[in-house]
Amino acid sequence: MEEQAPTQPPAFKATATRDDGGWLVHIPRLDVSSRVRTLDEVDAMARRLVVSSLGFDGPEIIIEVSTELPSDISDDLAEVARWRDISGYAASRVAMLTRKSADLLVGREHLTQRETAQLLGVSQQRVAQLLKKPE
Repeated sequence: MEEQAPTQPPAFKATATRDDGGWLVHIPRLDVSSRVRTLDEVDAMARRLVVSSLGFDGPEIIIEVSTELPSDISDDLAEVARWRDISGYAASRVAMLTRKSADLLVGREHLTQRETAQLLGVSQQRVAQLLKKPE
């Protein structure tokens, strides 16, 4: 008996572009479109377009929605995302180094929490939180 390879769920790309104060949702593969008022409605409309065109529904249908905006705005949004990633990494690094420094200053150097707070530029309460061991 021959085993069948698992089939990939159907996948569709949808685009959302600004149109008369709303959004035009287009599924190129099916050449169907519809308008919605807000960006929040785009995903649901894309699914409805695919389902109504195919005649069936199911969680196995994959729909990837992308927005198309003027290039200057798209460039700015991409830069926002890059900087958000960088700042997220920096924030987690600062938190880790602050905790490590607090541990070393209080534990190894025997500084008070007040002195540690002053050196780290945080409150005494923050130092106390940093020094708490996870339960």
